[in-house]
Amino acid sequence: MSNIYPNPTTNDINFDFYSPISGNIKVQVLDYTGRVVVDENMMISTGKTRLNAQMGELAKGIYSLKVTFDQTGYSSVNMIIKQ
Repeated sequence: MSNIYPNPTTNDINFDFYSPISGNIKVQVLDYTGRVVVDENMMISTGKTRLNAQMGELAKGIYSLKVTFDQTGYSSVNMIIKQ
C-alpha cells in the first residue's frame, strides 16, 4: 500500500495498492479504541489499483487504516488523521 492521500483528510482517504495477483482485500478503518468503524471488501487487479476508504461520516480524530490481503498474507496498518 502506498500513496495514502490526503492525510490529514476532511473526507475520504485514497491509496494505491500493488499486487502480483488479483483478488479481494479487506479495508478497515479503526478508531482510537480499536473498534472497526469502516469495514469493506474490495476487488483488486494485478498491478496497481487505486482504492478509496469512506471516512466522510466519521468524527474528527486519529484513525488506523488497516488493509489485509489473505491470498498473499499481506497486512498493513497506517495512521490517518480526520480533521
